[in-house]
Amino acid sequence: MTLIREPYTNMGKETGKDTLRIRLNEQEAAMLAKAQQVLNQTKPGTALKQLAKIGYANVVNNPQTVEMLKIIYNNKRKNERLGIPDFENSE
Repeated sequence: MTLIREPYTNMGKETGKDTLRIRLNEQEAAMLAKAQQVLNQTKPGTALKQLAKIGYANVVNNPQTVEMLKIIYNNKRKNERLGIPDFENSE
């Protein structure tokens, strides 16, 4: 008698760790490869973790960034209330 198990099910103990599976398009993969070179890191997962730490410390947790985002979202809220359409990105 054979037991059939579902694919990708964890049959071991729950470790409490978060695991992420991501897919990168060509542009994102190229950005990660370049970041790995700059960070001198051969492992892509470790490079992503280091980029997250750098981004959090220098962008997300930066008081200037927080203040800028407050201004932008406040403007967006006021524009919606006044019926002013959103600006289109020129990229």
